[in-house]
Amino acid sequence: QPQHVLQYAEDVCAALKTGYFSMVAHPDLFMCGYDTFDEACETATRMIVETAIDQDVPLEFNANGIRRGIKQTSQGKRYPYPRKEFWDIAREYNPKIILSSDAHAPELLTDQTMLEALQILKDWNLEIIEKLTFKQKP
Repeated sequence: QPQHVLQYAEDVCAALKTGYFSMVAHPDLFMCGYDTFDEACETATRMIVETAIDQDVPLEFNANGIRRGIKQTSQGKRYPYPRKEFWDIAREYNPKIILSSDAHAPELLTDQTMLEALQILKDWNLEIIEKLTFKQKP
């Protein structure tokens, strides 16, 4: 529901403003079970991206959604995440982006999915940073 999407974005933004976070893990995950990219999703995306930039916190491009496979939705076939609509808007702001395998086992750190994720980043014209700088406690 749209109000849940907006609440999620408000919570992420409030968390980022604490200064305790070094990156936003899968920032587009809120759309994983949300079939349609609507006005609430666009607003939530802009809130999260703007706050991440303001707080100098990278957004994670999470490869695990690719690992989950393509799913059928009312808008066609796609990965549950990353969501292109989110990243198209994010690209407007030029945020810091870091690629993560979200490995749940060591062999997933450099699997075929990571190569697919790199290709998607290239196809979507997104540039990544190579190193995550951890924030110190405020």
